[in-house]
Amino acid sequence: TSLNPVLTVGRQIGEVLEASGAGWDDVVKLTSFHLDIGADIRVMAAVKDEFCRKPYPAWSVIGAGSLANPDGVCEIEVVACLSAG
Repeated sequence: TSLNPVLTVGRQIGEVLEASGAGWDDVVKLTSFHLDIGADIRVMAAVKDEFCRKPYPAWSVIGAGSLANPDGVCEIEVVACLSAG
């Protein structure tokens, strides 16, 4: 899997987080769904490291038989937690 498409997705997730008043630092849970975990895991780990800082959010990696976008290589779900105030 190429790094560029997954980096693009990371940037798009960042835009959604920002529109919600959050950022990557607010992400507490990351779930990625992959057609081929073996081919994707190093790229996904590099992208996680690009956008997430220590302490890293919890991360679940799940193998999938298919994705919502038939041209996609992975799907990424994030959960962010904002402090009250």
